[in-house]
Amino acid sequence: MRANTTYLFQDASYLRLKNLELNYHISNKLIKDLGISKLQVYASGNNLITFTNYFKNIDPEQSGAFVYPIIKRYNLGVRLSF
Repeated sequence: MRANTTYLFQDASYLRLKNLELNYHISNKLIKDLGISKLQVYASGNNLITFTNYFKNIDPEQSGAFVYPIIKRYNLGVRLSF
């Protein structure tokens, strides 16, 4: 006979910062002297941080423990207009 137990159950609630994008537009005399009309610097990222009490290194959105870890992505860039 098997006893019912909640020993292996984990609270899979979580809070995740999925997407973040920061932009800064530079338009002043310095860049106009260089022949640039617009200059934008940006940074973005995906899956940056997850707050959870779930098992360490296991994504709470996945259905099991035998899956790839969540991938974090960071982008930096510059946009110029002449």
